Amino acid sequence: MANDLAEIRDRVELYLIDATNKSFDANTLDEALKQALSDLSKAAGAALTVKDLDSESATTVETQDLATLVQGAAAYAAESRTVKRTEMVSIGENPQPSLKAWAAGTMELFQARLNQVRLRTLHNASTAPHGAMEWTEEPKSF
Repeated sequence: MANDLAEIRDRVELYLIDATNKSFDANTLDEALKQALSDLSKAAGAALTVKDLDSESATTVETQDLATLVQGAAAYAAESRTVKRTEMVSIGENPQPSLKAWAAGTMELFQARLNQVRLRTLHNASTAPHGAMEWTEEPKSF
């Protein structure tokens, strides 16, 4: 597995059931990946990269976090599509509420997974994520 931009974008397309890019173009998916990668980087406490996204030479996202990245990118892409569809005139039934609800639900799951990444990162850290608490106790006079 290469875990580069093309492969991860393909996974997002499959998640969105849009392998032919009928609903989501590559630019929209790349922007969604950037947003999800930014969130994942914050949760992991380090700047993560994907090979070929913004000319990066390597993917530093852990294999176990790729599904989280894909889910987040799908959520951001779906949110983007709801904005686009809001601006369109449609006759008959309006599918926006269901797409918006799906995007919100997927984003909620993504945020929960980010919290798991954050907790795992803190748990596996070799040093405390905070400074040492200084404690000075002065003798009390009775």
